[in-house]
Amino acid sequence: WHNRGESADKVSASAFQSQHYTTSSCTADANGQALIVIEPNMFYNPQMGVFHSQIPARVYTKASADSALGKPLLTAKGEGQSRGWITYNVENFAQKSYQQAFDR
Repeated sequence: WHNRGESADKVSASAFQSQHYTTSSCTADANGQALIVIEPNMFYNPQMGVFHSQIPARVYTKASADSALGKPLLTAKGEGQSRGWITYNVENFAQKSYQQAFDR
């Protein structure tokens, strides 16, 4: 019902760049100092008109896909919510909820 990967990617890049970190989405030849794996989840409560988001993040010391098979250096989880309606402007309300989860 919404593209959670694209929404979370935009919000995560903005959140990390606001803290002066250089970021990029994973590609086969990506280089960096760390790998951060985020798994955005979204739930909508139609009775209350609230989007609930949860973003678990795992940080690995090596910036390669193989490191994600090992134990993470750090694990964190942010939660957010945004009032809105699923019939109108879903991506905007989802991004607001993800942004709140990243800010926490």
